[in-house]
Amino acid sequence: DVYKRQDYTAAFAPVGCMVAGLDPVEFRDTGYDYPILNTHDLPSSETTEHLGPQTQRVLDELETPRRAVAFDFAPSGAHLALAVGFESNAPEGSRQPTVGIIDLDDGELVQEWGEDTNVWDIAHVDDDRLVVAAAEELQVHDVGSGEVLSTIRDYTGGGFGTVPGTQEIVYPSNEDLVRWDPAEETEVDRYPVPEFAEAVSDRGYVTNLEADPELGLLHFSWADPQPGQPTAGEDVIDNDGMFPNHGRLWDMESGEELSESDTSLT
Repeated sequence: DVYKRQDYTAAFAPVGCMVAGLDPVEFRDTGYDYPILNTHDLPSSETTEHLGPQTQRVLDELETPRRAVAFDFAPSGAHLALAVGFESNAPEGSRQPTVGIIDLDDGELVQEWGEDTNVWDIAHVDDDRLVVAAAEELQVHDVGSGEVLSTIRDYTGGGFGTVPGTQEIVYPSNEDLVRWDPAEETEVDRYPVPEFAEAVSDRGYVTNLEADPELGLLHFSWADPQPGQPTAGEDVIDNDGMFPNHGRLWDMESGEELSESDTSLT
């Protein structure tokens, strides 16, 4: 299993003046914070809550909603994808969808799918395709229908990234990062990271995987919690600096590693 602390992250929409973020909300005096997606329109100061796919009982405030797991804006800014928690205890065939598509013109949930997919993360390849990280594979879905267009089975977990302006995905596969073109189903390049493979087998997780085609650079970093260090709960929120962190930087054209950085506990 990959252990990853909950990040209450935020992101700007690619167009307009909107920020989306996962905000902790306490429901029904449980004493626990559940991440909920909010969008904030900056010019109007209007905040809109998005619960994503939920049952009618949740919408009627009779039950606690499933927590928001991840979100991502479409490159055009036309819609926002939201993943919520998987109903692992529900019988197969009766589970609720885990991915919802929100139209940003009116804030309405217009599509929902993924009943049988336990989603860890999501990112758009383009407006029509969404990459979903499940426990042991990456799936490329059609945004509108939820149809699985392709599956990447050598993904070994920890997180993934996309290459802006292209249809490429970068993801960990055992001791390498693989740069993959899902449309052509071809490997573009491969970057060795044996240290990450060792860390992720023992609670390590990705803290950044970012490609910048204009600069021609690929950056990858991960946290490596040590024995006894908590990786979930309030003790570690916004606390990556407390873990040993490691980073690598490559030239995307040549594949040459340009630098590496490591920070340790002090």
